[in-house]
Amino acid sequence: MAGRNRRSGADLVCFAGAGAYDHEIPAAVRRLAFRSEFVTAYTPYQPEVAQGVLQALFEYQTLLCRLSGVEVANASLYDGASACVEAVNLAVTAAGRQTVWVSEGVHPHWRDVVRTFAAGTGHDLVSVPLRNGVTELPADESSGAPAAILVQHPNYLGCLEDLTAAVNEDGLLTLLEIADVTEAGQDAGVDLALQLGVDIIVGTWRPESAAVIESVKQSAYFPFLGSLSGSPLQLQGSPADLAAQMSELAANAGVAGAVLMPYRQKEHSPDELMPSVIRAADLPILIAGGVESSEQIMAIDRAGAWGFTMGAGALKLRHEDAGSVRRKVLETLSLCQSLESASPGYRTRVVY
Repeated sequence: MAGRNRRSGADLVCFAGAGAYDHEIPAAVRRLAFRSEFVTAYTPYQPEVAQGVLQALFEYQTLLCRLSGVEVANASLYDGASACVEAVNLAVTAAGRQTVWVSEGVHPHWRDVVRTFAAGTGHDLVSVPLRNGVTELPADESSGAPAAILVQHPNYLGCLEDLTAAVNEDGLLTLLEIADVTEAGQDAGVDLALQLGVDIIVGTWRPESAAVIESVKQSAYFPFLGSLSGSPLQLQGSPADLAAQMSELAANAGVAGAVLMPYRQKEHSPDELMPSVIRAADLPILIAGGVESSEQIMAIDRAGAWGFTMGAGALKLRHEDAGSVRRKVLETLSLCQSLESASPGYRTRVVY
């Protein structure tokens, strides 16, 4: 009889909720878990165990700080409950406000722990109810602007929260760039983006992707212009060729805009490249790649681009000065605000 029972495998989906989900465990994790220094007796203060664990934590924290530009990185949260507490504490300290909205979709045990700590720290916790299984954020802020909104995704009931809607309520947009340029990678990226409900999907031009995104009608498809190769990606194509491609893409109903990388090539002047492409079609053009200076941002503004992305430009000095990331972001936002003030009705969009 036992042999005839259907085993729980890849063909079955767990709907138990409460954190009981299928989890993807990388092969490297399984490999490291079998190393002897990680499977000796529990007491972590044993020298042979402590040294390896501390070294791993140190390397992880150092790498994370260097990659993200933050000053410190925590590596010792035991579970979701303590992680919630630390996240709330950090948000309250950074925002200077005590109010925190806590979704009822967060595991009840985790909420209990947050409530226990809040009794000592003085945080004002506001419970946010669920509707149809997902968090329904209040329409007003009568309880005060929150320092943070605590949401579990998937939530305790196993439902996926619509986090994009929460971002949109603040007048912001979400963007997902699909870095994997293979067909399988692009397909998987589009599928993930649609599941998450992001506003803008950026990827290499594929008619199949445009058709899928157009059929769902919830996200905007911004394909890359030109031929891209190398790492970091380098753009190939003349202003005339790129303008012609932009005109062709604009005729496709599934294309809502395009992404141009004028600062990732050296053959043509970006000041010549951007206007020619922008004039080719009445669709928004997002400038990406290599944007790092105020002069470039002002050139993008003069060309009339819809917006630009800044990644490496903001992280350029993160190794030498972690605080440089925050200063660069604030400096960029301040410049964009001044450009908008000088051109009423025009808005420059920045994507980090």
